[in-house]
Amino acid sequence: MAKRKQRPFGTIFERNGRWIFTVGLNGERHWKSFDAREQAELYRTRMSLKKQQGEPLDELDPAVQEKRKTTLAEFSKLWLPHVKLRVRYSTYVGYESHVRTHLVPTLGDYPLSKLTRQLLAQFFSDWASGGSDYEERVQRLRDEEERRWQAEQQTARERELRLAELEGRDPWLVDARRRPIRIGNSRGTIQNGLTCLRSMLGTAVEWGYIATNPAVRPAGSTSNTLLPKKDGVTENEIQPLTAEEVEKLLSVLDGTTYLIVATAVATGMRRGELFGLKWMDFDRQQRRLWVRRSVDRRGTFQEPKTRRSKRQVGVPPTLVQALLEHRMGSMFKTDNDLIFPNSRGLPASGENFCRREFRPALKKAKVPQVRFHDLRHTFASLLIEQGVHMKTISEALGHASIQITMDRYGHLYEQAATDAADELEAVVFKAPVTALAEARRS
Repeated sequence: MAKRKQRPFGTIFERNGRWIFTVGLNGERHWKSFDAREQAELYRTRMSLKKQQGEPLDELDPAVQEKRKTTLAEFSKLWLPHVKLRVRYSTYVGYESHVRTHLVPTLGDYPLSKLTRQLLAQFFSDWASGGSDYEERVQRLRDEEERRWQAEQQTARERELRLAELEGRDPWLVDARRRPIRIGNSRGTIQNGLTCLRSMLGTAVEWGYIATNPAVRPAGSTSNTLLPKKDGVTENEIQPLTAEEVEKLLSVLDGTTYLIVATAVATGMRRGELFGLKWMDFDRQQRRLWVRRSVDRRGTFQEPKTRRSKRQVGVPPTLVQALLEHRMGSMFKTDNDLIFPNSRGLPASGENFCRREFRPALKKAKVPQVRFHDLRHTFASLLIEQGVHMKTISEALGHASIQITMDRYGHLYEQAATDAADELEAVVFKAPVTALAEARRS
């Protein structure tokens, strides 16, 4: 008996010079037109193959197609309230800033389905180089700040005129405060922008707005081609201080400022973890500090960043003695008091500390203008130089996995291995280490 020929998927016909593909699915008739018959045939073949493999025919679903028309600006209004309830407050503040300042102004009018890796690569390249789109965003913020200042200035003058009239005096000259425009294109800022965009588009995939996330590197790729290299620097750029630079920095500090910076370098704690320390977390006998909480920008206590961020960190004897002396001279010394509080015993502002104490100290010590977070990288790099195992460093830093530590500091281990080989060369083959170092630099 002859095998019955399988009917083709859908129908193709010509109408008014256009080739129409039509198919009935779930009691509904779907239509799509093309310029040439070959295009219609190719589309039918693709749809037929997806149907045989059990994949959803999103192209034929009007609801899905309507979602695909959603622009990034429209989706961001859905995503930000969603993500606000699922991340730390400081993370949300960063996301909202990147969306408002960078992503929506340049990419906001693009439908989510039109965001390609090529488009995103061009966006981040322009951002990194300070191109025309970046300059346009900067100018837009300046214009907004000028309008805000003028409105506030007008309000302040009108208020002063009314007050002067009531008090029977001449009005005083008032001047509203201008706010500085902070919009950067450092590598860290751009990396944070990519993280925000990747998270947003990941949610778009999860909710069915797009099929794939263009901000995620393709399977098998070893580098993130969305971020351009800058002056030969790798993607995971860090700026640790050397031991000599740490010594210079500490030499210009005293009091609580000295102790905060020294603790950061000696323990590798994050800024929020450091300002969240209480005296109950200090074990003088075992020479340990326990990380049990963190402080966000609002001065609110919260859980540490990851599950493994709850940890104990060893403390050098000199720092133990300095902490004991600090406790003796502090107004807040009970177990439930903070180690580094403000004048009222409440969580101190990390941002204020960096602006008023840390950055001026870097200038005074004439060392690189690093971030406070780079003291954490300094802690890791100094341990690597001492030959400490990566797993030990990972546990001290509270990383979620050792892979994170390897990705971030692996290149420092490679240099440490080279230095160790040079030391062995000097011992076994009697070669001067200075000559080896000069040869390596050349």
